[in-house]
Amino acid sequence: MIAVLTKKTLSWAGKAGSSVLARPRTALLILIGMHAVFWSAVCLWKYGFFLYNGFDLAYFGQVFWNSLHGDLFAQTLHPHLSLGDHAELAIPLLLPLYAVWADPRMLLILQQAALAGAAWPIYLLAVRRFSASGATGKWLKAGPLILAASWLLCPSVQNLGLFEFHILPFALLPLFFLLLEYDRGRLKPFLFWTVLALLVREDVALAVFAVGILAWIEGKPKIWRWLPVVLAAAWFALSMLVISRFSLGGGYKFMVYYSWLGETPWQAAWGIVRHPVAVLRHVLTVFNFEMVLGFLMPMAFLPLLAPRFLVLAILPLLQIILGAPGGGALVVNTHYATLFLPAVFFGAAVGLVRLPGLLSRLAIFGSGQVNSVSGGLLALTVTYSALTLGPFLPAVAAAVRPDPLVAERAEIARRMLSRIPDDSPVAAGYGLMPALSSRPRLYALHYQFLGVTQFAEAPYSLPEDTRFLAVDTNDFVQYAVQFPVTGWSAPHFSGGFGRLRKAAGEQVFSLGDFQLFDREAGQYRPAVGLNGLGNGVSARFDGGLRLVGGRVGAARNLGDDFFTLEAVTAWTAEGAVGGGNPQVVLGLVNGEGETVWERKYPFGNGLVSAEDVSPVSRQPLPFRIRAPLPELLAGKYSVRLSVVRPKADTVTDRLGTVVLRYREPEGSESVVLGEVEVQ
Repeated sequence: MIAVLTKKTLSWAGKAGSSVLARPRTALLILIGMHAVFWSAVCLWKYGFFLYNGFDLAYFGQVFWNSLHGDLFAQTLHPHLSLGDHAELAIPLLLPLYAVWADPRMLLILQQAALAGAAWPIYLLAVRRFSASGATGKWLKAGPLILAASWLLCPSVQNLGLFEFHILPFALLPLFFLLLEYDRGRLKPFLFWTVLALLVREDVALAVFAVGILAWIEGKPKIWRWLPVVLAAAWFALSMLVISRFSLGGGYKFMVYYSWLGETPWQAAWGIVRHPVAVLRHVLTVFNFEMVLGFLMPMAFLPLLAPRFLVLAILPLLQIILGAPGGGALVVNTHYATLFLPAVFFGAAVGLVRLPGLLSRLAIFGSGQVNSVSGGLLALTVTYSALTLGPFLPAVAAAVRPDPLVAERAEIARRMLSRIPDDSPVAAGYGLMPALSSRPRLYALHYQFLGVTQFAEAPYSLPEDTRFLAVDTNDFVQYAVQFPVTGWSAPHFSGGFGRLRKAAGEQVFSLGDFQLFDREAGQYRPAVGLNGLGNGVSARFDGGLRLVGGRVGAARNLGDDFFTLEAVTAWTAEGAVGGGNPQVVLGLVNGEGETVWERKYPFGNGLVSAEDVSPVSRQPLPFRIRAPLPELLAGKYSVRLSVVRPKADTVTDRLGTVVLRYREPEGSESVVLGEVEVQ
């Protein structure tokens, strides 16, 4: 029976394979469509759960919205036009497509379509290379199709499509077409695609410049050697003038990443020559090796069989590894991978053509097997890499079994944001900004916290017209993790909570991690008083904090689907409070002593830090936490409180979301605040 089933399966697979190879272009178009639809759906799912928290989707969402409404390149997250960041002159070309649905989600769909579409010129390039090599029969049809499908499976492609939104990935389609025309030797279409690619962003010029270097290596006619070099150099110089004209500091602000080499581009270039040992120490790291491995391994290291095509990646590589952060897995998993991919896939196309000949010379496989083995090696390697390094399995797992905490947070965020009128100026936290970006005035809460603009170019405070502050208190933990260890932000971390209080109005919403403040409703003040807190609850925690009173209650509010736990506490300090801003941990303990629910909240709900609790204050500091509770068995529960000082790192998870990776926190003993009854 098993033998019969195996025979039938192999027969079916053979027929399916023959059908695909009979129409490889149709098969590829189907794969491109499936890729675009599937990953667009994942992006929409991610957006619905407020998991785009890396700033860029919100930034471009506002740029596109303002540009569509006549204010070209305008945004308010930074105090200048977007042209002061990058020369992204392709944005007007995308506006007609964005206008179909003027929403940040349309940008995510367009990005996925652009990435999927790049498989087409890759296929055409591979067909040309396979034909030129004398390949015939099934290998001529299967090889290019496998390579194009490898693009769709490549973890770097999938990762950069899920990590926020950027204009840079839109350069891939014209870059692969210009490489195709370079290979064909057709100058006019090459020029068209080159201009289109350069319009995307100023650093695309690095990849175009490298095409000229490749032409010198391959001995192409002079026009091919000089045209890419001259166009790229001229465009890059012009872009720097445009950026300098609109930037706040009158220069290219991202030079801050190269300031360890020199303050100006010329000084940085001279710094490479003057300090070769320091440069080598900076470049030859495990993280950079990891980055190179991340690009080559999914393609079965095929680009190494055509090393001259890797010259296309030299300038983008220098751009990354000479920056202060250097390389690493972050490059492979984000939009920073974009300009590496043309070199990887052009090299892989040529490498796949050469692999059967290499296997034949090594006499490892018979002459009739080398083509199948070559295609199978690439297919197996890229599939394995997609499943282990890419976001496919995490995306499926998250969709099939959503994290209840993520779903709970998303529902609360939606309720809070529904209170903000569409045209109101608002300052918001990282994950809330994308949903608020379709408006002319949106501000970044973290710049108000720091009191300076990006890279501390200038002082910053929210404009007077700002009405709402939409707060996710989880951001405050991220501030405490990132800002004190980042060079430009470290001097401005102290006093951040005071700057937030100064900007906030009256609290009009508070549930879980989310709070909304309205300046028109009144001035900021503590949400609760001290009446009823003198109930004998008292505890001293490490670092000088002292709990001097508290009360708890649980109820289902009228018109509110959430059953909530409310904890009101009062605090004083004994001497200076050390160890950074702590978190208050609330937990419910059942009659058997089991903790059935637990959540962490920043001390003082974020707007008041532990350092703001004065040891000489006449009044203790009160603050309230309203926490949504899950469905629990009816009964009485003890409410316990403890204080931890979080130790965490910010990392990007497999879905491209910035998350906090907690290490073992420093904590203290818990205290029972009281009992609540769940009915």
